[in-house]
Amino acid sequence: SSTKAKWLDMDLEGLAEAKIKHLNDTYWTTYVAKYPIVGRLVDPPYNAAEYDKFAGPYASFRARQVSWKAAPAKRKSKCPVTNAVRAVGKMVVSLIPKQLAPPSWSE
Repeated sequence: SSTKAKWLDMDLEGLAEAKIKHLNDTYWTTYVAKYPIVGRLVDPPYNAAEYDKFAGPYASFRARQVSWKAAPAKRKSKCPVTNAVRAVGKMVVSLIPKQLAPPSWSE
């Protein structure tokens, strides 16, 4: 896929019916499953009804409720070598003057 300006915002006019069906199937089975639709434009800058045959009736569309989950906490390593390296690193950092140390939020 290209992101060049000439390939963006193109009309579906002249596209073969089989290609449109393939694009529609791909959209609903792949992208909507991965990236849920969370909203709908109240006043879109185009006639949304023209695309009903591809995506279903726009007027009856309802956004899905999305629950955001926090990333799981990183588990602490049980490897003794990793723990030793981490301890040595903390000790070295404690010896560096605060003015030379990296910011605390970079850890």
